[in-house]
Amino acid sequence: MKFKILIFSLMLTLLAGCSLFSTPLSTEQRTIEIAVQSESMTAETNLRSGPADSTLRVLSLNMAHGRKDRFTQFFVSEADIRQNLAEIVEFLKRENADVVTLQEADSPSWWSGNFDHVELLAREAGYPWYTHANHVDNVFGTYGTAVLSRFPITRGYRVDFNPTPPTTRKGFTLAEIEWTPDGDNGEKLIVDVVSVHLDFSRRSKRIEQIEDMTEVLGRRSHPTIVLGDFNSTWTDGDRELQALAKSKNLKTHRPGANHLYTYFEERFDWILISEEFEFCSYFVASDTLSDHRAVISEVAPIHGKNQLAYCELV
Repeated sequence: MKFKILIFSLMLTLLAGCSLFSTPLSTEQRTIEIAVQSESMTAETNLRSGPADSTLRVLSLNMAHGRKDRFTQFFVSEADIRQNLAEIVEFLKRENADVVTLQEADSPSWWSGNFDHVELLAREAGYPWYTHANHVDNVFGTYGTAVLSRFPITRGYRVDFNPTPPTTRKGFTLAEIEWTPDGDNGEKLIVDVVSVHLDFSRRSKRIEQIEDMTEVLGRRSHPTIVLGDFNSTWTDGDRELQALAKSKNLKTHRPGANHLYTYFEERFDWILISEEFEFCSYFVASDTLSDHRAVISEVAPIHGKNQLAYCELV
C-alpha cells in the first residue's frame, strides 16, 4: 500500500514542478502566522456545560481529502465527497469534542470537489473558531492541517516542513486556544494545540520533522496537546515519537497497547499531552470515515503535584 502511495506522490510532485533541490529554510522562516476564522453559531452549537467544563475533549482525524477509504480522490465525485463530509459532520456532533484536529484537509481543490472542506466541517458541526494551514498548493490540490475549536483561538500558525520529494510537503498547524477549565469562575488557560502530519515514506525525514517540531515548541511555554498522523509507531527503530515526547515532556496513553490501531494494523495517529494534563479517557473510533480511524481523548488539568483535577483514567 505504501509503495503505491509513494508512486502516486512522485507523480504529483513531478507534475506540480516541485524542485528536488530546494534550499532548506530555518524553522523561523517556515513559521507563519495565519488567519483565525470566527463564525457566529446558533444556540444548539453552544459549548458543553456542567462537569464537561472541567475537561477538554479532543479528537484527531486524517480525513483523506474527503475520499473516505478510496485509494484516491481523483475519481470520487463532488457529490460523494460532500456525502463523505456529511458523515464526518455527524460523527463530530456525536463525539462532541471541544477541539478537533484534521490532516489532509482541503481548501478548494480540483481533485476534491472545489470547495473548502474545513469551512464546511466547522460550520456544519458547530465550531465557531478554526484555523487552517495549507502546506501543499499545486495544480491538483491545496491542503494541509487544521484545528477547529469551540473555544476561542487567539492565534494560529502554519509551520511547513522542508520539502521531501518525491512525497508532498507536510507540516503542522499550531493554534493558541483560550480555555477556562472551571467555566466562568475559573482562570483562563492558553493551550497550544498542534495538528501535525509527518512524512510516510522515510523515517529519516520524520526524524528531521520531529526535530523541527521540537525546536518550535521549545520556544513556547504554554501547556501543549499534540495530535495527528505521525506515520510512526512508538516502537519504530529510531523512536521518533519518543524523541518528541522526551523533548517537550509529553506523554501518551498506553504506548504499547495493541488495540488502538488507527491505520490498518498500525497505530499511526496519536494524542500527546504535556505534564500539566492527565488523560481521563482515550480511544479509537470504529467509524469508517477515511483510511484512518479517529482518535479521541478527554484530558483534565492537574492541580498540584500528582493531584488530578477531575478524573483518573481507569
